[in-house]
Amino acid sequence: MPDRAIEMSFCNAPSFSYEQSWLSARKTAMNEKLDELAVQMQRGAANAFRLFATEIGPMLLRRLLRIGLPPADAESLSITLISDLSVKIDWFEMRGPGSFRAWILKVTANAIRDYYKRYRPQSLSAIEHELKAPATTEDNTPEAAIQALQNAISALSPVDREILNRKLEYPNVTFHEIGAQIGISEGTARVRHYRALKKLGESLDDDPAIVAWKLSHRIAEQRNE
Repeated sequence: MPDRAIEMSFCNAPSFSYEQSWLSARKTAMNEKLDELAVQMQRGAANAFRLFATEIGPMLLRRLLRIGLPPADAESLSITLISDLSVKIDWFEMRGPGSFRAWILKVTANAIRDYYKRYRPQSLSAIEHELKAPATTEDNTPEAAIQALQNAISALSPVDREILNRKLEYPNVTFHEIGAQIGISEGTARVRHYRALKKLGESLDDDPAIVAWKLSHRIAEQRNE
């Protein structure tokens, strides 16, 4: 498949991929930020609630649109969810890294189920697999490798970071859709995606932290064979 050929890994271990490693590190950083935000919200910090609405509102809206809700319904439900999550914040219990994100996804999934049961019951079973929240597990990527990845990512242009973000978070999204979302052509989105991945590989292949990480990854794979 052409798109997957472009989305190649950059080391000899077939399953090692900077794309997935970046996504894992990025989710870890997001989880830490959200967990800290939950603590601030439970302490009653007004700015924490504003930040929550600003940061999480668009994320929820994108998820609702991706799962098939009409734009007007998606916007209405995202606003309702922000309100409900804020009101119920004292019900949330921290149970490890990523707990707040998992809780948000669980509440969102339940709201989507309720929507489909009420308005589109015949389609509920078709979307059920998309509502499964990922397990809350702590990422074991070495801190030095995460920092190296973040440094390399920061060196990319904002547009290139946005293209990679969208392709990583939604693997089935097409370059035509990405281009339309950010105001560039399909061909430009495809080329920039390829060049951004290539630049990441060139930046990271000789980084000592990444070299050590790839070696440990390869050893772990050999043990599991």
